[in-house]
Amino acid sequence: MDRVLEVDAVSRAARIQAGTFGPHLEQQLAVHGLTLIGDSFLHPSLLDVTVPFVFSYKTVATSLGIVSGWGMIFLGLSYY
Repeated sequence: MDRVLEVDAVSRAARIQAGTFGPHLEQQLAVHGLTLIGDSFLHPSLLDVTVPFVFSYKTVATSLGIVSGWGMIFLGLSYY
């Protein structure tokens, strides 16, 4: 009982099993963030999905997601 059941890309909501801890959840959600690189419609580069305000598609929303992702990485590393 420690996995992501589904992620709705439209509403950006995730359904997660009870008892899931932060670091394990972050690892599973990172996979969903990395799938943006393989998007065949937008064709983002690695720079577009790692540096805030570079990607031209929904710049503010995408940048907030990137900043949040970096925050999760740094927060996760601070536990070790």
